Amino acid sequence: EGGAEAEAAAAAARDTAWRCEVRMAEAAWEAASAEALELRGALSRSSAKASAAEALCERRGAELSRLSAAADGAEAAWRIRSAQAATEGSERRALRQALEASAE
Repeated sequence: EGGAEAEAAAAAARDTAWRCEVRMAEAAWEAASAEALELRGALSRSSAKASAAEALCERRGAELSRLSAAADGAEAAWRIRSAQAATEGSERRALRQALEASAE
């Protein structure tokens, strides 16, 4: 009897230890699952931030392109006005010379 009781007690102790290991493994699994979920959330937030930063860069690039085109247009207009002014100045000089020549 004593041997059977000791064997039953040992079996009960093994069963209790096994159940404890199963609970610890389940708790570790739940903790790992929660951490994975948290990491997925962080990755999703990081992806959203990266997408927002990329969109901002694209908007800034488009804005810079518009500003560059406007600067090119302003430079072209300035060159045209400078050429017109030079032409008008040449025409005035030629007219003045013609008037002076006819006055002599």
